[in-house]
Amino acid sequence: MAASPKPVIAATAFGGFIAGVVTGATLTSVRTLKKIKKGEMTPKQAGKEIIKESGSLGLATSVGVTATALLGISGILSIASVALVTAGTKYALDSALTDDSTEAQNSTSEQADTAAE
Repeated sequence: MAASPKPVIAATAFGGFIAGVVTGATLTSVRTLKKIKKGEMTPKQAGKEIIKESGSLGLATSVGVTATALLGISGILSIASVALVTAGTKYALDSALTDDSTEAQNSTSEQADTAAE
């Protein structure tokens, strides 16, 4: 009887998660550091942003890698598959995590800017 692929898939998912978290934390740290230096963001806000972005990118990457592995896609198509599934998952997560009050404030701000012109 063949070995179960479950441990391999679990390890793949975990590896994808770790890669996504490290990438997300690095990219978001650089972006938020610039905002802190400009006075556009506090360190506390930056910390929250880093946690949110690194966690969501980790989850999205895990989904992309796992879906590709489960479908048995290999070679150059696996790179495209991981990228597409990860990007779609990240977009869905960002849409779900967007605070409605933030959107309302942004639209009110845009309306005020338009009225001022």
